[in-house]
Amino acid sequence: MTWRGSLVAALLATLVHPRWWLLALAGFLVRGGVLIVLLPIVAPPTVAGLMSFLAPTLIGQIISGGPGAPIAVVAIATALIVTAFLSIAAWLGTWFDATLITEAAGDDDLGAAVSAAEPSATERPATAADDRPPGLGTARLGPHVLTGVAFVFAAARIFSIAYREATTPGAPTIPFVVRVIQGAPEAVIALLVAWVLAEAVGGLALRDLLLRSSGEGDARDETSPPPPARWALVHGIRDLATPRGLATLLVVDLGVIVVAAPGWFAMQHAWDQLRILLSGGAEATDLAIGLGLFVAVTFGSAVLLAVALAWRSAAWTAVVARSDRHAAATRDVGGVTLGAE
Repeated sequence: MTWRGSLVAALLATLVHPRWWLLALAGFLVRGGVLIVLLPIVAPPTVAGLMSFLAPTLIGQIISGGPGAPIAVVAIATALIVTAFLSIAAWLGTWFDATLITEAAGDDDLGAAVSAAEPSATERPATAADDRPPGLGTARLGPHVLTGVAFVFAAARIFSIAYREATTPGAPTIPFVVRVIQGAPEAVIALLVAWVLAEAVGGLALRDLLLRSSGEGDARDETSPPPPARWALVHGIRDLATPRGLATLLVVDLGVIVVAAPGWFAMQHAWDQLRILLSGGAEATDLAIGLGLFVAVTFGSAVLLAVALAWRSAAWTAVVARSDRHAAATRDVGGVTLGAE
């Protein structure tokens, strides 16, 4: 089947599996997507708001020497909370992704559509957690080292622009966050590009571990096996660098944006209308209608986003499962026949 046929097969399989929608949406939200989803209902910070929040701690300590929590305590507590949150989110996100990949790869309709002549490449992998290969978290999150580097660069640039806009604002009528983004567009673009590429490579590496066995490992001593996560990352980069991989990245990400953007803007509009009703002292009936519309729009937006994310995951799984490298040979792993290089 052609590359386009794989994308269509992934879409048809996604539409008949609502469970995939839940898994895809849950994985997206716990990996940080909740911040994107909540943007329509979160007001961007203002300079006055930031100063009011920081004054009791940082400004009081640095400038005036006044009372406030010690900076070191605040920094350490913040670092511990962020680290714990990221660790839990990473574990949950990897689990959701791995579960969705194994179910998609084992689906009869998707598997038959991808490669009917090669059933061994689409048999259901072992789904039990104990049967999964080690290094899934490393494969999924390892590429985000690139995101971290881009974040450091972007943070330094954005902080410089934010300080300049806070002290000598160029256009007070424009929101503070918008002015900062306009002042450092290259930093924002670099961070977004790094995040998109790291997400793609991490997803491919995760599929490599779940759907493939390393042929290079057969020639090695069993007492010193090759690091599977490292090989998976190499394979993920190589898969993404191919014309098929880049085309898939472009199509599926644009597909998610096209499907999710209308719901995102509709949610923002519904929230603005609800805020007007709440602040204007509207009657209970009007408030109930406004709240009901907001809940309905939010639910509909979440469903559309979930379907788009599940299709993206299934499309990547279909493309990886039918690749020439994966179909070149087969190897029995744990009683399940998977493609090997």
